[in-house]
Amino acid sequence: MIDNLFKEKINIVRKKLIEDENSILFAQINESLRDDCTDFEIINEHREILKLFNGGRFGSVDLFDYDLVKEHNKEDHWKQISDSYRRSNNLNLYIIGQILYKPIFVDRDTKEIYVTMYEEDGMIEKLVNTKFDLINFVKNFIFSVNHLKIIDGDTNDEWYQFVLKL
Repeated sequence: MIDNLFKEKINIVRKKLIEDENSILFAQINESLRDDCTDFEIINEHREILKLFNGGRFGSVDLFDYDLVKEHNKEDHWKQISDSYRRSNNLNLYIIGQILYKPIFVDRDTKEIYVTMYEEDGMIEKLVNTKFDLINFVKNFIFSVNHLKIIDGDTNDEWYQFVLKL
């Protein structure tokens, strides 16, 4: 469940993005979803996030709006990726966004976020369980200084710099 403190933080972020004329270069937070989100199966926590903000771009991280979630989970390329991970890991995944063009998944059963990362040799991609549920992932890795941990430590990332000032 999304707490009031986080809702207030989203309102502050919206206000500061509007005030910063350069923010369009590194961030966009969409308005709340007004739809019931019933034509594609998403978890309740995802529905809560979408009703707070219907996706957005946060530096190197994109959280897809509801229409893109539906589209990407039906589109051949993205569906093949999630189906491949789903079968090999016995998970019930769907794609909710991307980090540096690598998919972000949520497991419908455990509610945990999975990201794809390259092995140390940089050649083999693997699926990594963040051990965070969706709401905590959004709070702790998109809207906090921990954002740095999911963008390969790039301290020059404009969203990271923006979050530092909150």
